[in-house]
Amino acid sequence: MILIIFACLEKKVLQSSLLCLTTLTIQDAATAEQIMGEVHPSSSLTCGLLCEYDDWFQRAKCENRGFTTIPNSTGCEGANMLEIQNNNISLVTSDILSGYSNIVILDLSNNNIAHIKPGTFKHTHYIENIFLSRNQIKNLTDGTFIGPEHRLIRLFLDHNKLRHLYELTLKGLRKLTTLTFSNNLLHNLPEKLFMNLTSLQYLHLSGNKLKHLKNNIFSGLVRLKSISLDRNYLSSIPVGLFSGLESLTSVDLSYNHLTAIPTPEVLGIQSHLKYLNLYGNNFNSSSSIIPYLERNGLLVTITSNPFECDCNFKALQEWFQSVPEENQHLVTDGSPLECRWNGSLVPILDDLSPMCLIPSEYTTFSTSTMYPRKSLTSPAHINSSRQPPIETNDAVTTESSGNHDEAKTPSPLHSSGTCASYTSCYIALVLSSVVIILQFITLIVLYKNDRKSKK
Repeated sequence: MILIIFACLEKKVLQSSLLCLTTLTIQDAATAEQIMGEVHPSSSLTCGLLCEYDDWFQRAKCENRGFTTIPNSTGCEGANMLEIQNNNISLVTSDILSGYSNIVILDLSNNNIAHIKPGTFKHTHYIENIFLSRNQIKNLTDGTFIGPEHRLIRLFLDHNKLRHLYELTLKGLRKLTTLTFSNNLLHNLPEKLFMNLTSLQYLHLSGNKLKHLKNNIFSGLVRLKSISLDRNYLSSIPVGLFSGLESLTSVDLSYNHLTAIPTPEVLGIQSHLKYLNLYGNNFNSSSSIIPYLERNGLLVTITSNPFECDCNFKALQEWFQSVPEENQHLVTDGSPLECRWNGSLVPILDDLSPMCLIPSEYTTFSTSTMYPRKSLTSPAHINSSRQPPIETNDAVTTESSGNHDEAKTPSPLHSSGTCASYTSCYIALVLSSVVIILQFITLIVLYKNDRKSKK
């Protein structure tokens, strides 16, 4: 009996010792791994250990883990999806990506990546989707995407700090269908940047610093369906910009500095264009817009432009009234469609007949007497849920406050010689006409009396 008790005690002591030894061993290993991680980060950061791996979907989820580098592929070698967004990664190398040679989707968005070296993706031959949104990337040199160029379908580079692109940055991406450069700091586009992107369907260039475009910059994009050029600084559109784009159905030119637009034929617009957005530009006259309104099946958004109340705007009014009521909000985009008349904004549905009859000298306006309910000279101050561009160091957009004071009603005849309202101008014109007619009749009567007196 005594021997049995001692045996049991000895067994418990041995188990406790082994447990302590195991605990110490694990702690030592963890400490060693931490030390090794400080010296060689990639040696300890293994995907299988630190990420959540889904065997069924072959998906490695490594987001929101505070990583400063991509973990090596141990444990995730078969991953088709590597999701490593929302970390602090600043460097991506071809060596570390070589272990993930099977990935189809790579999400590196919302990190601190500043540079992508040419050949970084040369071992990822099956990759189709690359997400690099919301990083600190400043430029992309020639050959950046060598490796997956025969498979890459979608490339997202929005919300970075891109200032310059090279002509061969996108070389060989013949299968690319979606390309996003929105919200960067691009001032110009190399002439051959989009050359041979024959599969491209969706191109997003909104929220940059573009002031000019070469007329052949989009030539060859025969499958392009939609292009976004909103929130830039374009003051004109070159002739033939959209020539040859036979699949183009949507063009967004809102929040630029346009005062006129070439006719659809001159611009190269094809018959299948369905949507044109000219919201928030600097159009004074609607004359250059009328040819687009006359196209069947084309919806044009034209609000928040400083239109003048003239006969061209009356033609625009007639077109607007022909739009089905349920679709009118698409034309106005939630903002009232108005024209300027002597310092006031006149709604599109008001009677514009008197304004159209009055000579042009009465439709000349001074910006110093404009009704200041909306900014009429800069799209950056238009009150809307959209986001116009502002000058910043990064590509950040903001929403204007929209707080404006109502303008006071001017005197019946302004000091500049224009009338305070179209009613008073119309009455003045009628009275002037009557006076002229009476004077003419008086002259005739005097002439006849003079003839009689001579006889």
